Amino acid sequence: MQSNILWNEVEELFAKVEHASLAIVRVNIECDARMTLMAAQPGAGFWIKSLWQGRFPSQPALRLFCRTGLRRKATQAEIDTFLGKVSLYRFLKGYDLLWKGMNTVREFEVVRIEGLEAGRMNP
Repeated sequence: MQSNILWNEVEELFAKVEHASLAIVRVNIECDARMTLMAAQPGAGFWIKSLWQGRFPSQPALRLFCRTGLRRKATQAEIDTFLGKVSLYRFLKGYDLLWKGMNTVREFEVVRIEGLEAGRMNP
C-alpha cells in the first residue's frame, strides 16, 4: 500500500499529542521486531467540528508500522529528555515503577504510514 501521507504531517501530529498508543506483535519484542505507533488528533474541538461538518479537515489519526532495532544503553541526553516528558507524574508510585530507572532505548524504522480509515469523513 502506497501512502500519500507526508512525513511533516506525522511530525506535526506527534508533536501535538500527549499520548500515543504502542502495539507490539509479541510480548517479547526480541522475537518479533514489528510494532505500531498510533496517535489521534488531540482536543475536543477537532472532533466536534469534524463531526458537525461530516468531514475531517486532516487525518484524524495516523499509524506508523515500524521495525525495531536492538536495545542499547541510553545516552544521558535521551534519559533527561524522556524523564522531562513524564516529570508531571514523578510523585506517583507508577512513575518509579515504570520510568525512574529507565536506562535503555530501542531505535525503530518506520516501514509504512497509514491514516485512520473513516469512510466518507476521510480528508
